Amino acid sequence: MARKFRDLIDKMAPEKQQRIRDRADILILRMALQDLRKEKGKTQEQMAKLMGMSQSALSKMEHQQDMKLSTLVRIIRALGGELKMIAQFPDNEVVINQFKK
Repeated sequence: MARKFRDLIDKMAPEKQQRIRDRADILILRMALQDLRKEKGKTQEQMAKLMGMSQSALSKMEHQQDMKLSTLVRIIRALGGELKMIAQFPDNEVVINQFKK
């Protein structure tokens, strides 16, 4: 009989469940950046040129397990955008503005 994936996850230790969630978040971010690049009509080669690096270096960046905020800022700026970070708390939101040009 087939088992539900949720049942397997629920049996895991909380720490392992959190590691799985963290890994999924990283993968979703990576997919979103690649999709964003494509949506903006940019190839890896074009983006690399804008960022002053090789296409292979950019490819490695897009496939990293974890990415520095400074790297994310560079990618977003190369696409013509600005990174806006918002810290959400139960009672309010705070815009972190240290990433502005």
